[in-house]
Amino acid sequence: MTPQDPPKRSGPSKGITCDEAMARMFEFIDNELMPNELLATQYHLMDCDDCTNEHQVRQALKDLVRKACAVSAPHHLRERVVASLEAEYLRYAAPAASQ
Repeated sequence: MTPQDPPKRSGPSKGITCDEAMARMFEFIDNELMPNELLATQYHLMDCDDCTNEHQVRQALKDLVRKACAVSAPHHLRERVVASLEAEYLRYAAPAASQ
């Protein structure tokens, strides 16, 4: 049973509320919860369709962000940004340092 894909079954939610499940959802997705919190969240997701739907949305969001961050800017764009930052530094920071 993985945090990304908890099995569905009926039973008690092991005592956590939807608010608690939502508050720890990204930590759950990233597998950063303590074992007891992980298990409680898994059980809650097994019982709660609303939280399961929200889990799927947040997992998809994290996947999209991860993919978007994997794309690098073209070399010429990076050069322009660095040149612009250097020009701003020389324009503002260098005169202040000499005073």
